[in-house]
Amino acid sequence: MLNNLKTLETFFVFKVSMSKFALNYERKNYREGIRHVFNCRF
Repeated sequence: MLNNLKTLETFFVFKVSMSKFALNYERKNYREGIRHVFNCRF
């Protein structure tokens, strides 16, 4: 259970960092692509 929670936490941190990374791009299509991928997985 604890290990599973740690994995979820790590994924959440990764998701947030990727969102900030995507926001640095000016291309809207790239941002929506990243958002779509995370919506499918999460």
